Amino acid sequence: MCVRARARSLRVQVYSKGSKPGFLTILAMTPELWTSSLTHRTQILYHVDISTVIMHLALRPGSRVVESGTGSGSLTTSLARAVAPHGAVFTFEFNADRVTKARKEFELLGIDKVVTVTHADACVDGFKDDELADSIDGVFLDLPQPWGALHHAHRVLRRNGIICCFSPCIEQVQRSCLKLAEMGFEDIRTVEALGRYYDVGMDALPSPPLGMLVEGVTAEALAPPAKSAPAPGAKRGRRAFDHAATPLAAATASTTNASSDSSSSSGGASAPAPASLECVPFPAWVQQPVAKNAKLFNLARGHTGYLTFASLYDKHRKGKPVTTPEFEEAGDEGEVEAEAEAEADAATAAAGAASASTPA
Repeated sequence: MCVRARARSLRVQVYSKGSKPGFLTILAMTPELWTSSLTHRTQILYHVDISTVIMHLALRPGSRVVESGTGSGSLTTSLARAVAPHGAVFTFEFNADRVTKARKEFELLGIDKVVTVTHADACVDGFKDDELADSIDGVFLDLPQPWGALHHAHRVLRRNGIICCFSPCIEQVQRSCLKLAEMGFEDIRTVEALGRYYDVGMDALPSPPLGMLVEGVTAEALAPPAKSAPAPGAKRGRRAFDHAATPLAAATASTTNASSDSSSSSGGASAPAPASLECVPFPAWVQQPVAKNAKLFNLARGHTGYLTFASLYDKHRKGKPVTTPEFEEAGDEGEVEAEAEAEADAATAAAGAASASTPA
């Protein structure tokens, strides 16, 4: 076996020796390849959403970012590449089995020096608030109830830090936006990243058999034949093809007859070689560059989730609490209905007592 590789190359070719030699191409691991081939322990983010998250969080080498939860590690590998070599990714996962597997995979990928995996519930335990207080540039939350961890994110974010909440449902987005506004976050915005993939190619059409002429053929010989009535019983098919082939066939036949007559008149001398065919170049208006075409794929990924971003410009600023009827607790609604029923019963009883005291 022979290995051929270039220094700092993205691929390595491994050649085999034997009666049927071949080779394998081994690609260097990238976050894109890892996302497409990892084991799905949970639902994962793909690179349409991942690129949007990294761009809006303004991550760069040296940034410090918090992620919850780790899941299958699809986003974590891209975050590590964005902040490496001097940055740090602190990822939190409440499932102990997923934490163990994620640590092994990150060590195998060689990003364990950048990524720190912690077994904790972000909504209950937070993000090591005392250790990471006011030191994080960006926070990413992929939780069923992200509003439950916003106060922990507020504590670890530094001034001008940015937070992102990934939520599949619009009701989660509404609840998160209200909580973000209440806690003093600004520039709250929600985006949905959808990819549209096209099949781009070149139009390659076969060249038509035009311009094949015989040397010495005059324009009169190439004139189209006069229309005549078809013979009885003849089939009416391939009319255009027959008309196009007739001039060339007639020209060839006339050339053959002329050569045979000359050979017979010369007393059996050897006949000259038949005239060769040559291709007349296409006109300039035919030789146009081939254009590209793009066709949208029939199948494409649809909705994955909403990405809600917000900025923390002033950590001491507090917004006004916002309440809407959609988020009232069921118990509160029951109490309101009970009070209304009690008032109606009291009014009915008072009316009955008044009618009873009236003399007949």
